[in-house]
Amino acid sequence: MAEMDFPPGPFVGQLYTAPSGTTYVFDGYGWVVGYSDSPTQTFQTMGDLLDMIRTLLQDTDVSSGTYRYSTDSIVMAFNQGLMEMFRIRPDLFLEFGYVVPQYSVGTLADAISIEQQYVPALIYYTVGLVQIRDDEQTQDGRGASFIKVFQSALVSGGLTS
Repeated sequence: MAEMDFPPGPFVGQLYTAPSGTTYVFDGYGWVVGYSDSPTQTFQTMGDLLDMIRTLLQDTDVSSGTYRYSTDSIVMAFNQGLMEMFRIRPDLFLEFGYVVPQYSVGTLADAISIEQQYVPALIYYTVGLVQIRDDEQTQDGRGASFIKVFQSALVSGGLTS
């Protein structure tokens, strides 16, 4: 594990990003987990994630006029993924006062404000849940595999190759 080297003589509001990628802020008494809006953080919008999810679902063809999976059903699965993420790792929601954000079709332009390393895991959960709800038996195994990757990533701190 990499050693953290907090700056000496910090000032209130000073940010420090640990080698793990976690951002800390000095609150005047000590370093606490914080949030940084630096230009290096690329939190996608719900709409961006929806595109990634549709790609993994192989649901990008709208030549018939509609997608195979409705946007509502994908967003609902994404929200369920956030709740499952909270159940397994409530610490990821410290910044939000342990309140789990929820999204809707009307909030597709909103940024997803979870730590970047957990975004792929959440995408995998969403894909897995949507596929498990599908009525084709061949999708169940693939969906369960995506959900296992999600669970593993939360416990290990992100996806590994």
